[in-house]
Amino acid sequence: MLYIDVNYARRVGVQMRNWKEKGNNLFNFSCPICGDSEKNKRKARAYIYPKKNNLFFKCHNCDFGCNLTNFLKRVDATLHSEYVLENYKEGGHHKNTNIPKPDDTLKQYFETAVKPTFNAYVGLPTINDVPEENMAREVCVARKIPEQYWSKLFYAADWKEWVNEKFTGYDTFISEPRLVIPFYDRNGKMIMAQGRSLMKSKMKYLTVRLDEDSPKVFGLERWDSGQHTYVVEGPIDSFFLPNCLAVAGADLGKLRNLNNKSTTLIFDNEPRNPITVKKISQAIDSGWTVFIPPKGYVDKDLNEAIQSGMNPGSLKLFVDSWSKSGLQAKLNLTQWSL
Repeated sequence: MLYIDVNYARRVGVQMRNWKEKGNNLFNFSCPICGDSEKNKRKARAYIYPKKNNLFFKCHNCDFGCNLTNFLKRVDATLHSEYVLENYKEGGHHKNTNIPKPDDTLKQYFETAVKPTFNAYVGLPTINDVPEENMAREVCVARKIPEQYWSKLFYAADWKEWVNEKFTGYDTFISEPRLVIPFYDRNGKMIMAQGRSLMKSKMKYLTVRLDEDSPKVFGLERWDSGQHTYVVEGPIDSFFLPNCLAVAGADLGKLRNLNNKSTTLIFDNEPRNPITVKKISQAIDSGWTVFIPPKGYVDKDLNEAIQSGMNPGSLKLFVDSWSKSGLQAKLNLTQWSL
């Protein structure tokens, strides 16, 4: 029940650093999960936000997200117990909507499908259709996104209006232009979308979902399960390697529907980020092959490498050369993170 969620969000808020109410049941504060951050105590990249009839937590620094129930359980066990009891008394029996789906539930999204079809689900002009001076097109040119993918990227002059037409439960967005990056299932049906800001914004990326059960994986409609798979963090990065998938704020190493013997995980180049280092270490322990660049390598992600002068062919050779598993990956991780 939303009014109960809001009440407990405000109660836990007194414990949070840099807590602010943004209006419309949106709250912003420093993330208690990752510390947000050690260098700048004024950083506040965590949010509690409304979706349908509940509140959810999301940190845009460590990418951790959950419903309010689990957030309270992590940060204040006593308040969590009171929250559960109050929901029970009100008849809410607060459903945990953050329980991971079993692998067999997500398996359907990775199965071979018919030839996909596009655009009919989006209702926006593609980057190919907009003028050269369009902001979204200028971003694609500046980021050196291959033109073969421009038909899969869209321009929304009014992000809020488009979301309200296609999705439900998203009431806090503002009217602004955004580059729209749709996520499709194997049949080419849109299951979610990201909106990248084209003007100054506190939220560079916003994500909306049509199918709450679907994995946050970009590129499924063009993925060949019989070929070696690369997995990156951001959708734009996936345009620069063959047969490449991207996750949206999820943990690369948790894509258990992929064969870890024929998959390479590529995390962002953040050797000073303990969360990233921990995720890579866990992925290695789980048997994945991971890309760990040489110490001193400066490009944060694949797109930055392309912008720095690499072409997709040389980028693939570089990634393959520095992708290891097992003990060699552990050694590379230690050297990289020193």
